[in-house]
Amino acid sequence: MTGFARAVAPVQLDALLVVSEAAVAELPALIGELAAAQAVALARLLAPPAPPPPPAREEAVRLMTPEELARLVKKDVRWTLRATKGLRFRRNLTRKTIRFEESGARRWAETVGRP
Repeated sequence: MTGFARAVAPVQLDALLVVSEAAVAELPALIGELAAAQAVALARLLAPPAPPPPPAREEAVRLMTPEELARLVKKDVRWTLRATKGLRFRRNLTRKTIRFEESGARRWAETVGRP
């Protein structure tokens, strides 16, 4: 084991002390270990940072059917489907299956019928 390998164990590394105390015969191995340590440190510096974890969802989104939304706004289903085209809370799951995010639908329902 070289002087550098012994010095890695302590939390604080004093590389100059290790180099100055190493025997001349150990210096080529020490230089190789220092180069390897430098390569690892450089790779860590150049690596992209880890992406932040995705935000935690507080609760599952409740979806409403067109019939439920129509009852909420006191309109018929066909009117509700036409009036919500292109709105962000509307989810077209398939061509014939449409659902609405409850929170957005309730906010929208408050504005329906206002002048």
